[in-house]
Amino acid sequence: MLASHRGRRVRAEIALAQNLMLAPWVVGLRLPILVAEATGSLVSGRPETVKAVSEKVSALAQGILAAQVAWTRGALTLPLAIADASSPLADIGRSMALAALQPAGRQVRLNHRRLSRRRKR
Repeated sequence: MLASHRGRRVRAEIALAQNLMLAPWVVGLRLPILVAEATGSLVSGRPETVKAVSEKVSALAQGILAAQVAWTRGALTLPLAIADASSPLADIGRSMALAALQPAGRQVRLNHRRLSRRRKR
């Protein structure tokens, strides 16, 4: 049971790292769109700029909530872990970091998928 939980955690960490490695690509794909919006060459306003900011704010709020939930879960299980003579503090910090970064990683992956599609002209 413990080994399967550890394996799932490692797979989640690897998936998060892979998603966050797409961030430079998303910046590169988004930059020409943002420049076009800034120079006023787009007639429709600034939809990509608004989308970029709103996605970041949403991912931040989701990450904060997920970290708080992970901290609460760890705090509730801490007395049991101490009674077992184990030290779960590092695991609590790790699970908080993973939970906080997962919304950002998910959004980066979705942005990469959306921005790398061929556009119809």
